[in-house]
Amino acid sequence: MPETSNFPIVKLQPERWQEFRELRLEALKLHPQTFVSLFEEEVEFSPSQWQDFLTQDKYEYLFVQDNRQNNLVGMGALVWHPGKKYTHMAELGSVFIKAEFRRQKAFTQLLHSLEEVGKKRGVEKLISYCGKRNIASVSAYLSNGFEIVGNLSKQMKNNGEYFDEYLLEKFL
Repeated sequence: MPETSNFPIVKLQPERWQEFRELRLEALKLHPQTFVSLFEEEVEFSPSQWQDFLTQDKYEYLFVQDNRQNNLVGMGALVWHPGKKYTHMAELGSVFIKAEFRRQKAFTQLLHSLEEVGKKRGVEKLISYCGKRNIASVSAYLSNGFEIVGNLSKQMKNNGEYFDEYLLEKFL
C-alpha cells in the first residue's frame, strides 16, 4: 500500500478486529446520517462478524493509521457488486476520517490507495453516496476528481428525519 510519513494506509488482519470495531462504532455514533448501518445494530455484532468484514470478498477495507501512535484514524471500503455487468465498477463506502485528522490529506491518501486496489481488480469507475449537508465531504470528493451525477431526495431516513444525498462517480 502507498505510504507517507504521516498516514500509512493499511489492510487489517482479522485479529485486529477490535480496532476496526472501535473506529466503526465511533463513526456510526458521531455521524448516523452518513452511514447506512446503525450504531445500535453494529454494537451487538460478534467478534466473528467483525472479522468477516475484514475477510469477505465482497469488501476491501483499508485503514488510515497515524504514524506517530499507530492508531487507526480513518477507514474506507470498496464494495464489489455481484454480476458480470458490474465488474467494471465498485462502490466507495464506509468512509470516515477522525475530525482531528481531516484536512491533512488522509482522505486523499486513502482514496488513492482504494483506487489502486480497484484498478488491480479491473475497476474503471467508482461511485459513492454523500449527504448533501456534509459540505466538507462533498468538497473532498469533488477535489479528488469525483463528479456529482445525481440528486437523491429523501435517500436516507433516520429517527424520522430524511436526508438527501448526492450520487458521485469517478472514472479511473
